[in-house]
Amino acid sequence: MAEKVIIFYVLICSIISCSTKPSQGSRITNVNNIFSIEGQCTFDSQEDKDAFTGNLWCGNIALKYNYSKESYSGPLTQEEEFGNAFKGNYYVKFFEKIHIDSKLNRMFIDSVMIKKIDPIESANKALLFPCSSCNKVASLTFRNRMYFYPFYSNSNDSNNYNIKVDTLEGHYRKIFFAKTDSLQSGVFLRPLSKNSNQKNLSIFSLKSTDVLVLEKMLKSVHLLQNK
Repeated sequence: MAEKVIIFYVLICSIISCSTKPSQGSRITNVNNIFSIEGQCTFDSQEDKDAFTGNLWCGNIALKYNYSKESYSGPLTQEEEFGNAFKGNYYVKFFEKIHIDSKLNRMFIDSVMIKKIDPIESANKALLFPCSSCNKVASLTFRNRMYFYPFYSNSNDSNNYNIKVDTLEGHYRKIFFAKTDSLQSGVFLRPLSKNSNQKNLSIFSLKSTDVLVLEKMLKSVHLLQNK
């Protein structure tokens, strides 16, 4: 009886050991304490005062990375495209239409939140102003009120990429996958805090590759700096 108990105990320990053992070939590569990525990767790097750049080779996947204030942020989402245009000149018309004194525009511009972008034909609310040439509408919030700002966009980014945006460990994360072999796929990470000294990280493919493998790798990236 005791012998059977011992055999059973050894068997259970063996099962637990196997279940907690990492899968064969899995590995986390730490790149100069800047970021980590899942994969058996080798890398080179070049460092100067304001940037850290280099190359990654993970199996048959070749990537470039850039850790700097000016790192490539990837293709624009519709929200980013509108946000740039809003801070460029759209804000003037917005505040005019909601009767805010122009002297206060710059004070309030960062308080306007972009909730989503839709095709204009799907808008079921009154637009902020009529626009016969507009094809998109931005849903904006300001002072707890919703506004619907029509605009025109001819951007092809949404047609050329699948873009996923979320947050990860205090960072804004954008993962983008090109729909054609001629375009790059990658990930962009930016701290959510507004410290002007913080840097961003971009990692992108050098050539077309297995999308499923690349997606798994890009999702595994963790920015170790700026935490």
